[in-house]
Amino acid sequence: MESLTGEINAADGAPISLKRLLWVGPLTVASSALIVFLISTIAVAVLKPSAAFLPLRRETPLSDTVGLSAAAVFVFLAKCRYGLEAFSNRRMSMKWDSVSNAR
Repeated sequence: MESLTGEINAADGAPISLKRLLWVGPLTVASSALIVFLISTIAVAVLKPSAAFLPLRRETPLSDTVGLSAAAVFVFLAKCRYGLEAFSNRRMSMKWDSVSNAR
């Protein structure tokens, strides 16, 4: 549940600050992109693939990593922001709709 300070309590009761995602989210994307860049550089140096082999080019895995890890950060933000309380409210409205439609 969200408190007045913009924090949401996790399942163990520890608060999750949504303000921290302003720096943790981009840090996560940047660090994952850096790791993928380093691993792909090492893989290209060791394997020496032909230029026609697209999976070991630097652009493809790097763009996939940046896009998908940014999407993961947004999904985590949405889960924290609209998580359990919104789901329980939706479930209650669905029960009410089924009761009112049964008449």
